[in-house]
Amino acid sequence: MYLPLDADPAFQLRPERQIKDVVDYFSDEILDGDPDETRHYVFIDDIHTLASDPDESGWGELISELLEETPARKIVVTGIAEETVERELYDPERDQMRLPPQQYDIETVIPPKFRDYLQRRFPIFEGADPDRRVDIDYSAQLRGDSIEDVHDPDTYRLSGSDLRRSFQGAITEDDPEQVVAALTRYEEQLSEIDDWVGTGETNSPREWITTALEEYLLLGGYLSLRIEDDIFDRPDREIRAYLRNTAQSSDSSGFSSVATDVLDETLGTIHEQAPAFDSIRPHRTRDLGRLYSWAAHTMETEPFEYDELLGDSGTDDWILDVDRRTLRNKYFDTLEQMVLLTFSDGYGNKKPRELRVALRDAGLANALCWRDLADITTADAELRSRLEYMVAFDHIMRLSYNFNHRHDPNAGVVNYWKRDDQFVEFIPKVAGAPIPIGLDTTGEELDKKVAAVGEFLDRQSALPTRNSTISFGTNQRLENHRRGQLAAQTSY
Repeated sequence: MYLPLDADPAFQLRPERQIKDVVDYFSDEILDGDPDETRHYVFIDDIHTLASDPDESGWGELISELLEETPARKIVVTGIAEETVERELYDPERDQMRLPPQQYDIETVIPPKFRDYLQRRFPIFEGADPDRRVDIDYSAQLRGDSIEDVHDPDTYRLSGSDLRRSFQGAITEDDPEQVVAALTRYEEQLSEIDDWVGTGETNSPREWITTALEEYLLLGGYLSLRIEDDIFDRPDREIRAYLRNTAQSSDSSGFSSVATDVLDETLGTIHEQAPAFDSIRPHRTRDLGRLYSWAAHTMETEPFEYDELLGDSGTDDWILDVDRRTLRNKYFDTLEQMVLLTFSDGYGNKKPRELRVALRDAGLANALCWRDLADITTADAELRSRLEYMVAFDHIMRLSYNFNHRHDPNAGVVNYWKRDDQFVEFIPKVAGAPIPIGLDTTGEELDKKVAAVGEFLDRQSALPTRNSTISFGTNQRLENHRRGQLAAQTSY
């Protein structure tokens, strides 16, 4: 059963009674089987719309009651942020969580990554190809039939698991060649796909990936979710025309309208839900919108001093009239919990005077700036470089969460390192070890990035050995592994 609380305000009138009544009706009248023995699921969307009064128990007590009364019932709720969900599940009278830790889990839902968009845009990369009838290939293999020209459907599918395994192996076993081998296998896979379905020139797997990346730089994750499926069923030229706002069709809403709707919802969520974090006073929530808009318009890729944003900078060019701690621990932290942006410090800097801010979704920045696909395809090198930087940062953040336990303090932490003219853009930690990743979006700074990563590794190697680190290579070793730039460089 699915309950969209935000879509139906009726649930917000006496919500506990409304929700309990409808769940009971579903269990008693609709569910096929004994509700105490038949597993069933209740999905409650946007539960944060049920604003809790500080003096009341909140929706957490309702959820715990619904679970306790029927053991076979599973409940999935979506909320604005992990912190607010945990707060609702906490029972202040007993000073403990309402549910035992083994009975619930909290996952951060993030928008689609680039590979998700690639597979939606070109389904062959997910193993679907209507021309070759991959479903027939599946059926033939399941039956054990021998059919001429039948290929393993997974040959078409681009999966990240191989690269992730090789990346972890390269770190834990100090063997970067594992990543080189994984990248080589991807190249071979693309060549095989090209042999089967490509026709050369623009109709080839590599060109499809380039096309999808260009579109993802415009859409990001949030906007791509809002594009209707029927748009992607059209020929490529019509899809591109739609994203350029030049489509001649009967669409009730064009791309610009979709982008505006998503942007309005995002800014509205900032204003409406920020007070739920108890870190921003209601009359200051507009400052969050201003701060996010600043980040979206500037798309800074270099660290900057706190004073550039604060009223005590000594100039009239400032964004917020707050102190440094408030900016960091309240404003930026709230936007980070909303998965809108992330701030980070220089690696090893215990008293930072600078910080780096990166957007988690480039599409929202484009919506704020009224960009469409034409702006991306004709963009100057600087704009495209900044968009690629933001997409790379978001994906390295995902990598950090993927490689570290969710309760590990290193999960979701991506620092940078800067010394003189050397700059390493991204430094996540895996198994306690810092992994420097240089980013060259122009293809003209390869040697410079390798040198910066090498300098960072040499400095780390000179530090006293700690149990939580692994041995690092030298600059010469990096040169020996330049082919893949393993754990050292990411480039487009």
